[in-house]
Amino acid sequence: FFPPAIWATKAIAGGFSGEGLANLALLLGVSGLLFAGMIVFAEKLFYRGVIGLGETTGRKRRLSRDEMSRRVAGGRRAFAAIFGREWKIMNRTPIFLLNGVLVSVLLPAMFVLMATIDRGGGGSGAGSGQGGDTMALLRMLMASDPLLVILGAALFMTICGSINGTASSTFSREGAQFWISQVIPVAPREQAAAKFVHSYLVAMLGVVTSAIVAGVFLHVKASQLAAGAGLALVAGVALTAVGMIIDLARPLLDWTNPQKAIKQNLNVLLGLMADAGILTAAFFGVKALVRAKLAPNVVLGIVFVGLAALSAVSYIVLLRFADRRYREIS
Repeated sequence: FFPPAIWATKAIAGGFSGEGLANLALLLGVSGLLFAGMIVFAEKLFYRGVIGLGETTGRKRRLSRDEMSRRVAGGRRAFAAIFGREWKIMNRTPIFLLNGVLVSVLLPAMFVLMATIDRGGGGSGAGSGQGGDTMALLRMLMASDPLLVILGAALFMTICGSINGTASSTFSREGAQFWISQVIPVAPREQAAAKFVHSYLVAMLGVVTSAIVAGVFLHVKASQLAAGAGLALVAGVALTAVGMIIDLARPLLDWTNPQKAIKQNLNVLLGLMADAGILTAAFFGVKALVRAKLAPNVVLGIVFVGLAALSAVSYIVLLRFADRRYREIS
């Protein structure tokens, strides 16, 4: 099912025939384009970021108040600058990218692998049978009750989007450079808001990716996907804010190997436990609403309002906590 493997196989099997040479050219061409794209993104995301950390000016001179005001006014707004810095810190460090952003893509990809095994399940072997049984059971359950479809899709999107170490390592990833965030003339709550947007975009990536997977492989209707995505996006606000609060309360700043900031950071584990607790509470809340025999739309409305209220409270607490906590960190 992997296109480059198919092209390579046809190139070998076809030899010097037209089909073989065409597949070889296709393989080499796509590989060359991907390699060139990697070089371009490496220059922008990695090398410029590394050079920027050690930049020095060749000459120094005093600036007048008017010139300083002009330069500040002509620069980027503080929110965008903080977001851009967070973007570079995450994307130029492979261990951060792999354990943060790519988790949001890898979880849906694993689900796709299960579905692929299911489609090719005509062969012998326990793996194919188990994959087929699992997918068949999922489709049967989700076809039996529209409310279950929406809630199941919402849970799947939430897990794929928010169960990663991005939010719960937000401040730890700065490491020894966190003092820069403490001294720059930007309010801590504004910095926290910019960092929140970065972490939340990672969650949105997982929601979008998992929504596509649910639509293609589980055949979930567009209306049901939209409702599930709405619940997942609202839940993602709360989970992101809670993860950031945990990391801000006890940031791991003393590290030399970036792996320690995200893979060996207890805050990431605590964030996952907090996410699991919130989702478990939501599960029992939904279960109680269903047992009360409320209409499906009423259940969805109550769940949405409850998650929205939790998200609003979590976000406000994050901003207020940032104002107090930034100056306490040493």
